[in-house]
Amino acid sequence: VSSVLVLPILLMYRYIPESPRWLLVTGNDSEAKRVLMSIAKTNGNSLPTDFVLKVAVDNEGTSAGLMELFSHKILKFRILILMFLWFTNCMVYYSLSLGVGSLSDNIYVSFSLSGLVEIPSHVAALVFLERLGRKWTNVGFLFCACLSTITCALLQFGNVDGYYLIMILALAGKFAISASFDAIFVYTPEIFPTDVRNLAMGICNVAARAGGILAPLVILLDLITAGLSLLVMGLIAGVASYLSLSLPETLNVPLLHTINDIQ
Repeated sequence: VSSVLVLPILLMYRYIPESPRWLLVTGNDSEAKRVLMSIAKTNGNSLPTDFVLKVAVDNEGTSAGLMELFSHKILKFRILILMFLWFTNCMVYYSLSLGVGSLSDNIYVSFSLSGLVEIPSHVAALVFLERLGRKWTNVGFLFCACLSTITCALLQFGNVDGYYLIMILALAGKFAISASFDAIFVYTPEIFPTDVRNLAMGICNVAARAGGILAPLVILLDLITAGLSLLVMGLIAGVASYLSLSLPETLNVPLLHTINDIQ
């Protein structure tokens, strides 16, 4: 049933316009003008037929590729960190989703609470992204995920009789990593210039899927000792939070057009 619901999306590509910014950067000025005029018409406005689009930098009508992304010193540094952040977010998110059932006698209640806690997390992410900025929202929520999961693991290591406390900490970790996932989706595109933005997002998504694939294996660490999976999640989230400190803030910063715009 879920697959059938996805099928209509495949037909939408014919009706979704290309980004005018990307078209302009890659030298396709006429198509960029056509898309903008179509957008204006949809909004009930109009543009003069002889308007001129200008890009802030010179371009040769080509888009940068994988080699440019990884050969540029600053971009290589950013993409490697963001790949790790996406890997961490996906791995911790799905590990907590799959493992939260083992923290309760009722797997249905645990799983339901794990899903419900995401609703306020999305709202929190929206608020903090505009108040604290992209960087500190991501750093903060990753650190909260680190703190809650490690504390939960230590309670399990010590055989502490605190069922409700452990459950609350696990749900707090799910709240934090869900909000961090929201933040990273906004943060990543703003870091990269237009000519490599789609490529960078694709690479980061591949890294995230690798984290998702490993999630069930992380849960199996609890067969060695209870709480070990939570400890691993917390340590990785802590490293990710620390690495995020080296990335720039992008809130209210103009988007970059090409690699040449990077200072």
